[in-house]
Amino acid sequence: MRTTRSRDRASMHRLPVEVQDLVLLQLPKEAVLACRLVCRGFLSRATEIAFRHVELRSIRNLWHHPDVVGTPPHIESFRQISEAEHLRGLVHEVTLDAFEGYEASNYCGQRPFLRVLPRLACFRNLRTLNVRFNKIVQRELVSHHHLFHVHNSRESTKFRLQVLHIAINALSGAYTDKTPVNRTSPLFDPDKLYPQPGHPKFPNTDPRPIGLEGLTIANLSPYDAHLIDPGALRTILAAPSFRSLKLLVTRAGYERRGGEIMPRVHFLQPENHHFYSRIPLAWLSPAVAQNLRVLSLYDAHYWGWCPVMNFRAINPSGGGLPNLRVLALGRHVFAHDWQVDWIAGLAAATNSTTPAAGLEELYLDDCPIIWHARIKNPHSGSMWYQPPSDPETEDLSFQLRWHDVLPRWRDAFAGSRLRVFSMGRGDWKGDAQAPEGAGGIRGTRARRGDGVFLSYDLPPPRKVRCGRFGFRYSYCPRRCEFPCGATPRYGVGLRPARKDVMQYIQFDLDPWPRGKWVEGIGGVDSDTKLLDDQALEDFMETLGLHWSH
Repeated sequence: MRTTRSRDRASMHRLPVEVQDLVLLQLPKEAVLACRLVCRGFLSRATEIAFRHVELRSIRNLWHHPDVVGTPPHIESFRQISEAEHLRGLVHEVTLDAFEGYEASNYCGQRPFLRVLPRLACFRNLRTLNVRFNKIVQRELVSHHHLFHVHNSRESTKFRLQVLHIAINALSGAYTDKTPVNRTSPLFDPDKLYPQPGHPKFPNTDPRPIGLEGLTIANLSPYDAHLIDPGALRTILAAPSFRSLKLLVTRAGYERRGGEIMPRVHFLQPENHHFYSRIPLAWLSPAVAQNLRVLSLYDAHYWGWCPVMNFRAINPSGGGLPNLRVLALGRHVFAHDWQVDWIAGLAAATNSTTPAAGLEELYLDDCPIIWHARIKNPHSGSMWYQPPSDPETEDLSFQLRWHDVLPRWRDAFAGSRLRVFSMGRGDWKGDAQAPEGAGGIRGTRARRGDGVFLSYDLPPPRKVRCGRFGFRYSYCPRRCEFPCGATPRYGVGLRPARKDVMQYIQFDLDPWPRGKWVEGIGGVDSDTKLLDDQALEDFMETLGLHWSH
């Protein structure tokens, strides 16, 4: 028996590398680390997989007891990996989770997180950076009673800006052992627990920028983006190796009303309009747009009409996004013909650096057409908010319909490289990762739902029978016993139910200075719905695409 087991262990490393990767990538990190003990030949590959992705969190480990003092283990682990020369070269992806949780006991402190963050510059082979914040934006530190629990908001705008500033400067080559020491910086450590930039023992000595290939930011606030150093950001995004940009924007916050803290969505704040007007200049400048292959733009609230996003301003002299292959839009509102024409123009991009260029995958996640709006001031497509001069509201009607849009896209993409077209609604609430009946820490469901702008191309949820004649889309069994965080069984991609496809929406601005989107077919009659269905069927059949709903 001992000889047989020895032969099994010895034969593991003889498998093709592709098969080894398939096995190791399905295992949790703890199991991959244990696989290094299988045999000496398996050690190298298991080590590469185990340290390919590193995570740094500002919240305590979910199972870390709050009474345990000292540096959280995940922060200490991040420091040790950055100092180990044989391990830091294996890191290709880093996740910075700055979400500090809803419970004060889970809070490990901003200072340890910020002090270890400059070591991001030590991972010279880094290719992908993921950043995640809280979806609630706070201008200052406040404690308030929200829903049925006390929400201790520690993730202020100042902390969010510090995280972005340090991460961007670390990638742009600003942090080395020769960097001048700033004693007023939050990075300054008088106890010298972690050698900071400018210290002789700081692990990074290379001042060159890191050639990043992909950047994802979840819950980016327009106010945060307004204060980011544009020079350092341009250094990262304009790198020749940069190919993928994925952003999830949030505008949710709190305000005082009658002495109470109440939730609100900042629809008409000037920084919201300023952010979307600067995307073509700061985030999608000509140097970035020329090489970009994957673009995912999501917002937790509807955008595109209010605030306006002018896609035509993206690299106008260079052909827009000539090498774009994948476009995913989340909760983007179609209102104008030029929005439809811009997507149609991606079918055969000009000034491309590669032959046979053109869009290959298009995903529309909860992207409706607006048919009616009631506003306080004439919007008229302006990118800038102007206070209403007339207290009376104005009604606007829009004539754009899906059976007008799809034929234009059909004609534009006929004979193109488009092979995937998907509409529906993604896992915005995190139902797939935190199923009904599963245990876990409060906030885990919303925490996992922040990945909706990354899961658009995954398989859709399973279609199961509901009742005698109906069906519903289920992310997982209704009575699910597997622990929170387990791999979803049926897919987390776009749910292609008819109610989530080819939607229409209206915008109703109530007396408060905030917007409220009301879903529903409203003024769109049943004949329009029938024409839309026929247009979609003709679109998919003409392009040879598969659709099921």
